Amino acid sequence: QLAQRRHISLAVDKLPIGVMIENSNEARPQTNLNLADVVYECVAESTITRFYCLFNDNYPKIAGPVRSARLYFININREWDGTLVHFGGPDDPTCPESYIYGSNSNDIPVRVDGMKGANASYFWRSKDRKAPHNAYTSVKKILDEKVDYTPKDRTFWDFALTEKDQANLYEGEESFNEVSIPFLSKEDFVSYKYDAETNKLYRFMGGKQFMTVTVTEDENGKQTSKTEQVCCSNLIVQYAKQGVISGDYGGRRQATLVGKGEAEYFINGKHIKGYWERKTQNEATVYYTEDGEQVTFMPGNTWVEVHPADKQITVK
Repeated sequence: QLAQRRHISLAVDKLPIGVMIENSNEARPQTNLNLADVVYECVAESTITRFYCLFNDNYPKIAGPVRSARLYFININREWDGTLVHFGGPDDPTCPESYIYGSNSNDIPVRVDGMKGANASYFWRSKDRKAPHNAYTSVKKILDEKVDYTPKDRTFWDFALTEKDQANLYEGEESFNEVSIPFLSKEDFVSYKYDAETNKLYRFMGGKQFMTVTVTEDENGKQTSKTEQVCCSNLIVQYAKQGVISGDYGGRRQATLVGKGEAEYFINGKHIKGYWERKTQNEATVYYTEDGEQVTFMPGNTWVEVHPADKQITVK
């Protein structure tokens, strides 16, 4: 599986699918966030964030609520050479800094856009929520019916796979208990608390547990559903220059994700500082420690918080 190999490698037997999932109050609890291998969180507009959820080992039959894409999420999707699933997005060609169609996105291998009639069968509306916060999709159906291409063979991240490597991973670095991530709001807007017993970071928003509905299916087709707290094995805070796009009618934002910037990592109960680098849009982001060594992660899922470069997190 993606997070249980020495490296994340996009070989021909793995087909990454990125789904845009909303994070407004009306969208919570979202469905199957804990089944995503990697989740990127960025500010969409105002102080509201949105998730790009990459599914590469698990392809759930339900995920959502699905919302619109942003150009910087398309840039993230480009790293993985993945199918992109979303529900529309900025479509004003006179504002190229936010326009998500045309030449800005013509290299997406498979695009499943709920605003396009041909893709309507891959989305449905839940009756227990109001639009536009109630659109869901089946990642499994998209995989089976829409995805027919070979992704570029790339190697991304290193993992500690043996028990010895995991036990000693970053043992000399500073321990932490909690990480507070303000984005453009207040200190406790997003926070993670480390649990040594499970070796995972548990997510909170506004000081409250951040929950997700996890829906799984056994080999006989029987579904089970449980509500649980969102958690991850690795947390990356990637600092990036951000701002409101001039001329965008919705006050949407942009994020610079090519170049180099500071980063902080929370892995195996340790806090490590470093930097990220992405040379071009067609290459992957590489995460380094301060001494220039590529970061090693614990097996499991990873959350990447794409944070404004002029704001600081708090570590306790």
